[in-house]
Amino acid sequence: MLALVASLVVAAWAAVPGPVGPAGAASAPDQVRAIVVFDESTFGSARMNRELSAAGAGVLKVIHEPRVAVVTLPSRATATALAARAGVERVELDSVVHATGKPTTTTTAAPAQTTPWGITRVGAPTVWAASFTAPANGTGDGVNVAVIDTGIDLDHPDLAGNIEGGYMAIAATGKYRKNRSYNDDNGHGTHVAGIIAAANNGVGVVGVAPQADLYAVKVLDQNGSGWTSDIVDAIYWAIGTHTDRDAAGNLTPGNDIRVINMSFGSDYPSSTLASAVRDAYAAGILLVAAAGNDGAAVDYPGSYPEVVAVAATDATDAVPSWSSRGPKVELAAPGVSVYSTYAGGGYKVLSGTSMAAPHVSGSAALVWGAQPELSVADLRTLLAASAEDLGAPGRDDLTGAGLVRPDRALNLVGP
Repeated sequence: MLALVASLVVAAWAAVPGPVGPAGAASAPDQVRAIVVFDESTFGSARMNRELSAAGAGVLKVIHEPRVAVVTLPSRATATALAARAGVERVELDSVVHATGKPTTTTTAAPAQTTPWGITRVGAPTVWAASFTAPANGTGDGVNVAVIDTGIDLDHPDLAGNIEGGYMAIAATGKYRKNRSYNDDNGHGTHVAGIIAAANNGVGVVGVAPQADLYAVKVLDQNGSGWTSDIVDAIYWAIGTHTDRDAAGNLTPGNDIRVINMSFGSDYPSSTLASAVRDAYAAGILLVAAAGNDGAAVDYPGSYPEVVAVAATDATDAVPSWSSRGPKVELAAPGVSVYSTYAGGGYKVLSGTSMAAPHVSGSAALVWGAQPELSVADLRTLLAASAEDLGAPGRDDLTGAGLVRPDRALNLVGP
């Protein structure tokens, strides 16, 4: 899974280590990277530029919908002073993001297709085999899923046919100043994408929703590191697909993102990220996130009420000790020794709640493909109500409502 370092308002910075490592990191010892949120009258104005200039800020990017400037500042003291200026709503430390998936095996080619155990366990093949009246379908066709991660291998033979587009959210600094591709130069995002929608094409693997449309949204660099601000940028990009218009001014819903998969987490909340997920859910997007890999309370963004937090199970339906737990867990899904696609056209086995989350995202695509009239709230309720209870009767802190089962959600099998 992925882990986010502390994201706190400026008043609490004294207890938090400074950001280091990924693209766009500050080079001076005291320099910090920050998220500055302005009020409506100040954002985009000459006054905003003056305030940032007076603070010695280097502007890395501007995100319009949340009224955010992502900047480097000379010191935390400067950040504290900027937060107190008129027109500034808040300043947050821009937290470092790390990908921490653990591969166990690798192959470079797969001449014959295999169905990974997790795909079978959630009942996806039963949905594929069912009959639906067009445009409804049992493969996720037409449902757009954004994989916010390290990107996706755009040429992977199991994924290329399902990739409809993407977005490069990493700020234009360092290696990514000119390289604005959302191709995966790490591997984690490709693995997640394969669980969701690897094609049923006779080679490699098959995903939960093998005809869902994938969008590669790159927020993490080649080392699997990135920034909270880039996640915020990515979420608002997904929201923006719902307002795209053609030359005649008509809405173009064909590219509307319906599901966002977020295989990352943090022990620390971010007000800016919390606002982004609220806005996405209000736009009708289902947000799915890894619960966490530390065996403790559910990480953020999974802890936000608008997000479906997913715990991991193994092939015996047991919950591994490292899977995060608590009342915020909403669903469980396969997350141990999961075989899927990987960067470079290959395949790997990874474990983590990072692998569990895309089983739920793929399941959501299957159900939405079969019942496109469902609202996001109704879909979310249905996934929980139809989950397979793995523990004592009723909801529990290890698996939430239980194992996601799209076949049960569609009444294709009994309870």
